[in-house]
Amino acid sequence: MSEMNGPTTQRNGFLDGLRGWAAIMVLLAHLIRGVASTAAPALNKPFLLFPTDGDFAVYVFFVVSGFALSWQYFSTKSVKSLTSLAVKRYPRLTLPILASSLIGFLVWRSGLMFNHAAAAAVNSPWLDSAYGFTASFVDCLKFALFDVFFNYDPQHSYNGVLWTMSIELYGSMLVVGLLAVFGVSNRVIAYLGAALVCALINSPLLAFVFGIVIADTYHARSRLRSVLESVAPYLAVLTLIGCVAASIYTPYPRDARFLSMLAAFSVLSVSFCAPARRVFEWPISRSLGHISFPLYLTHMFVLLSFTSWFFLTLESHGLGKQAAANYVVMATVPLCLLGAIAFLPVESASIRLSRWFSRVCLARDVGVLNPSRAAASETKGRP
Repeated sequence: MSEMNGPTTQRNGFLDGLRGWAAIMVLLAHLIRGVASTAAPALNKPFLLFPTDGDFAVYVFFVVSGFALSWQYFSTKSVKSLTSLAVKRYPRLTLPILASSLIGFLVWRSGLMFNHAAAAAVNSPWLDSAYGFTASFVDCLKFALFDVFFNYDPQHSYNGVLWTMSIELYGSMLVVGLLAVFGVSNRVIAYLGAALVCALINSPLLAFVFGIVIADTYHARSRLRSVLESVAPYLAVLTLIGCVAASIYTPYPRDARFLSMLAAFSVLSVSFCAPARRVFEWPISRSLGHISFPLYLTHMFVLLSFTSWFFLTLESHGLGKQAAANYVVMATVPLCLLGAIAFLPVESASIRLSRWFSRVCLARDVGVLNPSRAAASETKGRP
């Protein structure tokens, strides 16, 4: 849910892979835990609990965002990169949010949502919770442009996954604030202070702080990095075991501190373990990373419309719930991937829009702060 620019992008391709597989976990969490397993309890298998651990996957997003958003600063030590990041973040997030919310509104308005009927058939409170309100175009705009960040109500959401967007925005500002104020000096004290505050209030922003620390350590050529690289293979195995065990044995809901630490250990172990990095840099991992944000934003509407309708149709034709659930899962996953691919132009447009907005705002800042420089630039550009 974040972007990396410049020459450092290629070096950290494993972050795309992490995002991609995390998006798949969120999809499977909603599809299997939220819909299919309520109809077919046979899908409640222990070995499926980790691949469908959507809470853990979301916190991986947060840690990766903290890493990715701070990486350019550690590479360039340019405060301008932080200013640009701060200016770009709202339009970068808002255009895809607006587009996905409008898709939800149009699907609802067209009468193509069957989630309430399907919820009754499969006994899924989660499926029944979506679109239990009267939607409107103006309300949709208000939700996407303001409420999603500053007044989010899960009972009045045009896209149920968007509860994370305010955390993404505030986490981005936390990254900018910490690096702008402390920069390369006193940053250990800043990290400890920010982590302590976030832990005390049980804030998911703790995951962003962990992401900054991992990026800082990964960028530095220090003894700590050498030590981490030497123990990373063992750490990766232990972390995987811990994540699987946590998915199976830890009760829900799990607090932000626990999930932040679990996700941070996962990102840390992948970052410093070369074999793990290569896995997340495989073409399939990078491809999933490319569509991770579109997949995250659009899969809900497939579940509320096609998945719900398909289950009801199969059941009406006399198919048992277990068989129907199996067919629904097999049909829904590729359709969600296609929907994410179709959403890619919106993703690309949001990146272009945010960069343009940043250039315009920063150009105006140059003119205000240094009129002579702005005038010289204007004169130089004249024929």
